[in-house]
Formats: sequence, C-alpha cells, structure tokens
Amino acid sequence: MVSFQWRNTMSIPSNNLGFREGNFSGYGILGRCAVVDKLCYQSPFQARTIEIKPVGGGKFFAVLDPNNSKTVDNNGARRPSSNNLNSPVNTTAYHFQDDFTGMTTFGIDGAILEIPNVSIKQGDMLRFRWQFLGYDTIAGNLNDFALFDACHGNQANPPKPCYRKVLAHALDLSGTGNTGWINWTWIPDHDFTGLLRWVVSNGVVSGNSPTAITSSMKARPSSLLIDMIKIESA
Repeated sequence: MVSFQWRNTMSIPSNNLGFREGNFSGYGILGRCAVVDKLCYQSPFQARTIEIKPVGGGKFFAVLDPNNSKTVDNNGARRPSSNNLNSPVNTTAYHFQDDFTGMTTFGIDGAILEIPNVSIKQGDMLRFRWQFLGYDTIAGNLNDFALFDACHGNQANPPKPCYRKVLAHALDLSGTGNTGWINWTWIPDHDFTGLLRWVVSNGVVSGNSPTAITSSMKARPSSLLIDMIKIESA
C-alpha cells in the first residue's frame, strides 16, 4: 500500500488550509465568492432544503458564485454589483464537449478561485474536496458547469490547459441538482509548476459554436463548493 503525507508547500496557503481563517487569504478570486461555515440548499427538483457543512471537522468552506437572497432576486436574476458584491466574471473562454452527445457547452459568466505558483512533483498528488449545486431546472439548452484547470506558468489558458477535469454539469444532475461532497485527486505525469484554477459558470449548449447570450441565461447561477485543497507526497 502506498502511503501519502501532506506536503507543506508555500504554493498552497498553509496558514489558511480549509479556509480556516474564514477568508480567501492566499487565494485569488474572480467574480462573486464567499467563505462560510454552512449553507442551506434547495434543489429545483426537490421541495426539501438541506444544510451543507464542512467535512471532517472543518469550520469553513468556499462558495464560488453563491446563490442566495443577497446575490439574486426572487426571479433568480443576479442583483446589481456594489461595493460589497463583485461583478460576475466573464467565462465565455471556457467550453467543453460532451463525450456522449457530442454537443458543446459554452460558458457565460460565473466565478473563479485560483492559486498561482503551485509546484507538484511527479508522483505527488493534489487533492481537493468539492460539491456542485445546480439551481436551474435544465430548461431549454441551459447547462451550468464546474471544472478544474491546471496551467503551466502562471497564465490561465482556457483553450489549452495542460490538464482539465469537468467536475460536473447540470444536464448530468437532472432530478437531484447537487453532487454531494466528492474527493478528487490529480497526480501529474510530470513535475508541474503553474496555476490551479476552479471555475463555476452559467452555461449553454449550442452545437459547435457560441450562441447569442440573453439575460435569462445569466439567471439562477450555480455554485461550486470547495472544502479542502492540499498536496500530498508519496
């Protein structure tokens, strides 16, 4: 059996692991993000509300593009940006193809969490815990999504990351809306130094080319929760 130990590296904020400081110190954010100790979620497919808390005794977790009464109105439209409420980030550079249908989902807007200057040696592993919360009823061609990118250097390259994992998209979650907490591991084939990025986005399925974006496509943004990010060595 292979045993892994946590590697204390300057690239992952060791003084704010699990967002235990209750903020984003050491991380970069784009769009609307929050650090919370719990969250109430009601799926568009189910009447009941569930309370989501950190896993393993943690105190806080991150929410990318929070969807609540402070950020969206009763119709699901985002409230205007203000001093306390960032503008959503443009995610139109992000797209992915569904292996089953062959259709392409294009990003619209959302939120991003990133960590620059991350070094992962070959054989070491990046581990993070995540959960996707969908708020759409999968009407029409809407398909919100979340993904993870790793990019060499410290420049994001949405068209050509060195590694990408589509974590979840709404069309795969019809009837439930959320994934529950999932542990994910990435073991690079070679030494890696660069930028790690988590993206959540409103999305639209549009064949093989982007479509005109309407205000309804920006409504009811989905959320990505992140509970822990760490590097472990063999």
